[in-house]
Amino acid sequence: MFCETLARDACPCVLADIDQCRCCSLLMGKEFCQCDYPGVCVYEKQRWEEKQPLSAHDQVVAVFPFQTTTGAVLHWGKSALLTPGDTLVLHQTGQEPVSGVVLQTYPEQQLAYLLITGHFFALSLGAPITIKQEHNVFGNDAVYLSNTAGQSVLIFADTDLLPALTTLSDGLKKQGAHVQLLSLNENWPAEMADLLIFISQNKETLSQALKHLPLRNKSHSAFWFTK
Repeated sequence: MFCETLARDACPCVLADIDQCRCCSLLMGKEFCQCDYPGVCVYEKQRWEEKQPLSAHDQVVAVFPFQTTTGAVLHWGKSALLTPGDTLVLHQTGQEPVSGVVLQTYPEQQLAYLLITGHFFALSLGAPITIKQEHNVFGNDAVYLSNTAGQSVLIFADTDLLPALTTLSDGLKKQGAHVQLLSLNENWPAEMADLLIFISQNKETLSQALKHLPLRNKSHSAFWFTK
């Protein structure tokens, strides 16, 4: 993936600290180097060079386009208070507000990773923004996602949402959960998990998938219908 700061003084940026580097597979959390050496080793720079600090103001640090959604890394001083599913409304002068849902937080860096449905993302990177926290998309079931340490978790989602939702899966794993990310079209696992998370753009698709849910299932469940 192209990165405009590659080999510049700002590289590596804060994305390297949260396994979201655009270029280095090792700094994406992968086991092997797959960068095909673009003329600079970002991993070595990360190990030996001092990183450039972010500006203090709230801002969008990076944007990651997916098939039907957009991922965005947000720098916000209150990010440590967020939980997966929290909705944030971002506003920048001269732009329409943008709403995103928290998938993972990085308290040490004061960062949060948001999922924004749709292709359009109008906010300028690095420019000051104002942020308003609203409801949690999982409603009262959000409590089940706040502490998943030692639990087994199955995330079922629309196939085109799966690439964007790996960040949610990774965040729950960092809490100490055992997580599987599956398509709603796949066969159900032989064993149910402690927590079942369903994410879909279509209630009918989800209704069809739930027909295969075993009777007397004792798992907790959380639902998010994206728009």
